[in-house]
Amino acid sequence: MKLFNLKSCANIKAKSPWTALVVVGAMLTQLALPLGALAADPAFNTYTPYTHTWSGAQDYYLLDVKNDTQGTSWGFPVSANAGDLLTFYFYYHNSSVGSTAYNTTMQIVAPTGASAYQTVTANLWADNATNATRLSPMTQSVGVNLGTSQTLQYVSGSARWYPNRADWQSAGSTAFPNGQSESQLFGSGINIGSVQGCWEYSGAIVFQMRAGSTTATQDLSITKLVRNQTTGQSIYVNSTNAYANDRLSFQLQLANTGNSTLGNVIVRDQLPYQLTYASGSTLVDGSYVADGIASGGINVGSIAAGATRTVTFDATVGSSYSSQTVTNLAYARADSVSERSSSASVYLATTSSPSPSPSGNLTISKTVRNYNAYSSSAFSESVNATNGDRVTFQIQVTNNTNFTVSNVNLRDNLPSGMSYIPGTARLDSGYVADSIISSGGVNIGSMYPGVARTLIFDASISVGTGYNQTLVNYAYARADSITEVNDSATVYASQSTTYNNVTPYYYSNLNLTKSVRNLTTNQTGLANSTTASTGDHLLFTIELVTPVGGNTYNQVNNIRVWDILPAGLTYVTGTARMDGGLVNDSLVTGNGISVGTMFSNQTKTITFEATVNSYGANQTMTNYAYASADGLAQQNAFAQVTTGTPAAAPVTPTVKGAAVHAVTGSNDLARNIGLAMLMSIIGIIMLYVIVEYAEFWRDLRFKFILWQIRTKERLS
Repeated sequence: MKLFNLKSCANIKAKSPWTALVVVGAMLTQLALPLGALAADPAFNTYTPYTHTWSGAQDYYLLDVKNDTQGTSWGFPVSANAGDLLTFYFYYHNSSVGSTAYNTTMQIVAPTGASAYQTVTANLWADNATNATRLSPMTQSVGVNLGTSQTLQYVSGSARWYPNRADWQSAGSTAFPNGQSESQLFGSGINIGSVQGCWEYSGAIVFQMRAGSTTATQDLSITKLVRNQTTGQSIYVNSTNAYANDRLSFQLQLANTGNSTLGNVIVRDQLPYQLTYASGSTLVDGSYVADGIASGGINVGSIAAGATRTVTFDATVGSSYSSQTVTNLAYARADSVSERSSSASVYLATTSSPSPSPSGNLTISKTVRNYNAYSSSAFSESVNATNGDRVTFQIQVTNNTNFTVSNVNLRDNLPSGMSYIPGTARLDSGYVADSIISSGGVNIGSMYPGVARTLIFDASISVGTGYNQTLVNYAYARADSITEVNDSATVYASQSTTYNNVTPYYYSNLNLTKSVRNLTTNQTGLANSTTASTGDHLLFTIELVTPVGGNTYNQVNNIRVWDILPAGLTYVTGTARMDGGLVNDSLVTGNGISVGTMFSNQTKTITFEATVNSYGANQTMTNYAYASADGLAQQNAFAQVTTGTPAAAPVTPTVKGAAVHAVTGSNDLARNIGLAMLMSIIGIIMLYVIVEYAEFWRDLRFKFILWQIRTKERLS
């Protein structure tokens, strides 16, 4: 559009000032047109083609979906199995800069019956939007391929609003305006109020649905058993006899008896006062975890439909009590499943513990793997290696007797052609003395019946020039009153090598730090502790650092990281990230994630989110993160969350269609400039009319004076 030519208008010779004023009106009309363009009617999501991931000046799809259980990326249609958790992203963006969309409403139409292919539809409209009205909303459907006839069920409490371009993965959500409930999203729609036109006011509602068989069910069972280690009891039973100072082992079996995955399964045990928890004895599916089962509980993560998890821990009997039967209760709960319980009983006798007739022996198993052959990282009885390779030996010793054995000793006899790497010996992931390769060996203390211990260490291969060798490495185990046993592993070493007889390299240490930030209170920085209230949303960060090593071969292999949440924190599914990329929820809900190999002077950053549940009120909770790697001791770090009684929610006035936005003023810049120009031009034109027609204004004034005189004469 061409603007009015101001110079031509200024040179028009009007016969009177009224003609000039007509000219002024025409000019104002022309100037008003571009100002109106600055305040065009609102329109949603006009930047096409749409995208699933951020790619510059393009809008997201109105509705997108991903399968969290299977770890898929955003896209549709999506496939799902029974129990799978799906996350939906419902996006809006008023693309018309300077406009305001009033009573913007977002609605989801979800399927209600069972079908092999389900469709979820999003509708968006506003009172004055050009492309999204109540009668003709902007709409989009996404398909979910379920294979068999199943339902899609909304996950209660999962709908969250993220206005003003908030990142749903890291920022806290905003409550729906005017006290609207999440159920309205699937009914008449949620009115999010006024949405201004600009990228900075774009946002989304994120919600989750779960695939189920005809009806999704969630349930959990727990079974509690016990055995007396001291008396040599080998199987778990519902009740047992015990004596002063006996050591007992308790087993908790957790089973998902529903047809969908259980999240945040928390188990705790309430020991009677006659029994004392044995520190460091808790295992989940055979792997050691942090203490806490007898003091608040531990989070064992998710359990898939039909799956089980096994938790074991030890306790010792006190030395002073009367003959009695005590009952030990265990409890388990999960998201959407109330607490279940089970018990095992112990009859405490006052006589001394009987000594069983000794039987059985220690058993030992020796295996090896090649550190440098990444394609064959599993332990086996033999392995191939070349000159300069680093190998790891594993020694597993088990007490297969019916009594506690004392002074268990392990030693290893390295053959010529192998060199022990100092500082690599570790017992059950903890460092032990380098004396493992000496004749004295390492004393690992006493072992109860059925207990197994694992010791590993590293060695480098250095065979002579010009020929190959078969290197047989023996390990030995003995104990008081137990005959020494042995086992071997074999390394087939060859001279052909690409390592050029590299001096055996030593591995970097692995530094682990843990920090936390309260997203709900908008805490700006990470810290090793924070304060929170029930319902608050927290971001945890785990940082792995490998310091600068001694040479170019310095590296850390087979790094694994896991996190154990206390019972008062609930993991937010799908939030685990490493260096910004999605990782498996098993970081928190399972046996951890594999980080792989890190070279010296590298950093990896892992984040996840959790919320404070009702069990976390009025206490200080310690959240531990763990890291393990070949050749290094297990590391741990923690962050603490201190909670108090939640503050009462502030009362806010109810305003229909209230807008929630960041005030920047950036969208008014063009309009303000235009208005300033218009006022300047009006002033110039008015001055021109006054000066150009000065004689006319004088004549008009003289005529007015004469009219006043004549009026007075008539009245007199």
